[in-house]
Amino acid sequence: MRGLINKAKDSLTTLELDIDENTLVGELQELFKEKFKLTFRVYYMDSLADPNNKIGDVSNYDDETSKKPVKIKGTFTIKQFSDALYNSYGAITAVADYHDTHIVPESITLGQASRNEYTLESFIIVTGK
Repeated sequence: MRGLINKAKDSLTTLELDIDENTLVGELQELFKEKFKLTFRVYYMDSLADPNNKIGDVSNYDDETSKKPVKIKGTFTIKQFSDALYNSYGAITAVADYHDTHIVPESITLGQASRNEYTLESFIIVTGK
């Protein structure tokens, strides 16, 4: 029952984020932390993207991307979120807990991750900070 209530909350609350190609990586990371209480990591080549870069400029492949704006909701799984950013901007991303100590599982929703509703059975320790 609690899971249904939380899912409804994720659909109806302000757990949403609009992203367009001109959004700065650092600004997006701040908004993501504020809205979802999670850390949003964006990679460019083999390291973290510069926070002053635009999300539309951190493509990790040469093909043209759609550059379509993306609306992220709390009901998206981490995988859906990552796929949306990859398909629109070519951005490789990861979502970590608030303190950036581990990557959260891709199978859960952003809402579940923001409420820490997951186990750490197969989490990835974040290293190299």
